[in-house]
Amino acid sequence: MIQDDKHTGPATAGFAYRDAAARGGRMRVWLARWRPASPILMLFLIGVGSVFALIFFGGVSLDREAAQASQQEMATQFAERTKSLESISHDYAWWDEAVDNLAMQFSLQWAKDNLGAQVIGASYPQVTGALVLDDANRVLYGFLGAGELAPHASPAVRGGIERLAVQARGGSGTGPTPVHAVLEIGDTLYLAAASAVTPFEPGTPAMRSHPVLVLMTALDPAALGEIGMETRVDGLRIAAAIGAGEVGQPLIGADGTTLGYLAWIPPRPGQHLIRRLSLCLQA
Repeated sequence: MIQDDKHTGPATAGFAYRDAAARGGRMRVWLARWRPASPILMLFLIGVGSVFALIFFGGVSLDREAAQASQQEMATQFAERTKSLESISHDYAWWDEAVDNLAMQFSLQWAKDNLGAQVIGASYPQVTGALVLDDANRVLYGFLGAGELAPHASPAVRGGIERLAVQARGGSGTGPTPVHAVLEIGDTLYLAAASAVTPFEPGTPAMRSHPVLVLMTALDPAALGEIGMETRVDGLRIAAAIGAGEVGQPLIGADGTTLGYLAWIPPRPGQHLIRRLSLCLQA
């Protein structure tokens, strides 16, 4: 029993040594077998890595181009809406009846009958607000949404409505020169176009005052939803700042103040491409 106990340790160590040697031998055999194929394996791995890198950087570039195209399309959409609003304000301001009833002698009834929400809004649904400003840029008549403003009640406006009126009166030529900006009334931002009331017929007696007509489109959820559908973007909103993963453009008043940002999530065709190709490579 004593001799068996003495030889137990060396015998176990010997078996462990032979197992390690056997494993090392098998590893050398495996390496020797696959050594000729190692260059091909390395090329394969490099090729796969290159494909993934091309897909990734190509997708990033594609997303960048899509974001730029989305911004350009949004700018075009706003330019078209602004041009339409300017055209309407130009036509209503370059009207002898407007001169007679707004500049020569102000008629509240005429303003209601011709510039009210139920009249101008019925013909031009995009017009959701109107203001007639006197020489001191006080509101003679106006409406916001479906409600008329009280006579001579001037709402608090941010964005420089006085500056907008000055620009409208500063036009040269025979007809009004419309100008535009973004204004904030209450908690709503408006796309606004202003035109100075101007006689249509030459030789008209000098006007007693020089009112300005401001027509507005509310950038409310309904309008943003419509713009989002036309530009094919998701999550279009008015924000104090552009969030992560969004693109946008500033909404600037006539006085140069940034009243907010139009922000949205741009299309991401690159990420979609990366996901699809990655699934194909994994398969």
